[in-house]
Amino acid sequence: MLAALEQRLLPELQRRGFEAAPLDAQDRRDPGIRAAFPFGRHRRRTPQGYDQIEIQIDKRDGVGFRLNFASFPLDGIVHAAGPVAAEDMWVHYLPAYCTLYRRPLLRTWFAPQRPLWGGDAPDATVAVDEAVALLPEIDAYFVAGTIGAHLRRV
Repeated sequence: MLAALEQRLLPELQRRGFEAAPLDAQDRRDPGIRAAFPFGRHRRRTPQGYDQIEIQIDKRDGVGFRLNFASFPLDGIVHAAGPVAAEDMWVHYLPAYCTLYRRPLLRTWFAPQRPLWGGDAPDATVAVDEAVALLPEIDAYFVAGTIGAHLRRV
């Protein structure tokens, strides 16, 4: 799964102007964060602040993923625990953010589909390509605040 994300999704994010913001030293020490966010965060600067996308890996089996995303100001935010600089932001620090799911009502993550009756092993690239095809919904959210069919606002 990680190889498919690296080969197919990361180049698409880069093409849309997102740059990798790797995990900092503190986050790298946390095995939970390392497992859930091996690619760190991806952000692009806008006139109003930053758009950020996080590729979250399902910690239960490491096979599924979802995309969490939001915009925030250049100065960061004031969180209940105190000020958070833009370079330290995670979208879940915000009062509201969105997630891209395969099926948002059921909160179904993108994952290879296991064949019901034997057949070939599941292909992670199919799930990644599904998410890549839905990136225009994230673009529409960042541009106009539109909540597409595969987005769920948290």
